[in-house]
Amino acid sequence: MSRAIWTSVGVAVVVQVLTLIVGRSFGKERLMIGWGMGALIRLLAVLVYGFAIIPVLGLELGPALLSLVVILFVTTLFEPFLLTK
Repeated sequence: MSRAIWTSVGVAVVVQVLTLIVGRSFGKERLMIGWGMGALIRLLAVLVYGFAIIPVLGLELGPALLSLVVILFVTTLFEPFLLTK
């Protein structure tokens, strides 16, 4: 279970950095478009992780998906502060 959680932490960090870069690339004028693109990236990341990466790595499905989604949710709460700076 620990391996599943730490793998999810790594995936979440990479996904959040990517979404932050994408969100900032739209600028302050089109902030909502960037935020929406970030949401789509996170959704696709969860789907790909759940259907492709977890089975290939042989991770436990429940702990891996739950930890990924919780980390993405918590870090998304801080995203508005990072996008408006």
